[in-house]
Amino acid sequence: MKKILIGIGALALLLIIAFFVPSKFRVERSIVIQSEATKIYPLVNNFQRWQEWTAWNKETYPNMEFTYDGPAEGVGSVSIWKDKSGDGKMTMTASDATGIQYDLEFQNGSMKSKGGISFSEVEGGTRVTWRSFGEASLLFKPLLDGMIGPDLEKGLNKLKTVIESASSESTVADSTAS
Repeated sequence: MKKILIGIGALALLLIIAFFVPSKFRVERSIVIQSEATKIYPLVNNFQRWQEWTAWNKETYPNMEFTYDGPAEGVGSVSIWKDKSGDGKMTMTASDATGIQYDLEFQNGSMKSKGGISFSEVEGGTRVTWRSFGEASLLFKPLLDGMIGPDLEKGLNKLKTVIESASSESTVADSTAS
């Protein structure tokens, strides 16, 4: 009986440690878009334009209320959202031709992470990499890739569609103008 109680106590201690001890996480997805980074950057550098391509938009969350603060784009721009599923805030902390970085807060700052979207030139276009990283409990960490990853993929696929369809439309317009 004493061994069972010691075993239960040790298991409880491990669960408590796993729940409260933070561990680093990183979720990352990439896609190649057939365009120059200069065409992609304006949609990434302006949080209001994220409505056109991210999974976190009025189309997916029709009751979500978005407000914006600070400059319209670049460092210091802020996106704030409120919804029955939760509130959040994203603040752009870095922005240049190679991509952006942002701080992300949920539930009035009780949960925080960081993220970024970067561009690198590759054959056939631009590799766009979107990542989210921070700290989470050891118990929560394994779930994050499955929770965040699909939204990053959906957003990158939509960004690709928006950019490549705009590029093909301008190509058609250029050829008909000749």
